Amino acid sequence: MEQRQSSFRASRALEMEFRRRLRQVAQEIRRMTAAGQRETAVIDQLRQYGRLIAPWSRVIAENIVLKANRMNLREWNAMARRMHRALAAEYSSGSRVAARTASNRLLESCRRRVDTTRRILPPR
Repeated sequence: MEQRQSSFRASRALEMEFRRRLRQVAQEIRRMTAAGQRETAVIDQLRQYGRLIAPWSRVIAENIVLKANRMNLREWNAMARRMHRALAAEYSSGSRVAARTASNRLLESCRRRVDTTRRILPPR
C-alpha cells in the first residue's frame, strides 16, 4: 500500500507541475487580452503567442511523459523484485501449488499493467 501511495504522490507532483505551467500561460494570455486592444489585434497576438510557445509546450509535455515513464520503470523494477522474493519464498517452502498460484496472480497483475500502459503511452 505504501508503494501505491508514493506512486500517487509522484504522479500528483507531475500533475501539479503541469498545472503551474498552464497557469503561467493563462496569466500571459490574460495580460495580453486585458490591454483593451481591438479584437483583431488581440487575436493576432494570441496566434503569434501560440506559435511562439508551441515548441516550449511540446518540450514540457515530453518532459512530463518522460518523468512518468521513469516513475513507471522504477515501480516495475520494484514489482519485479517483490515478485522474485515472493516466488523464491514459495518455492523454498516446498509448496509448488501455492507458488504456481501466486506466480499466476502476479503474472496476471503484470499483464493488466502492461495493457494499461500500452493504452496510455504512445508507441515509440
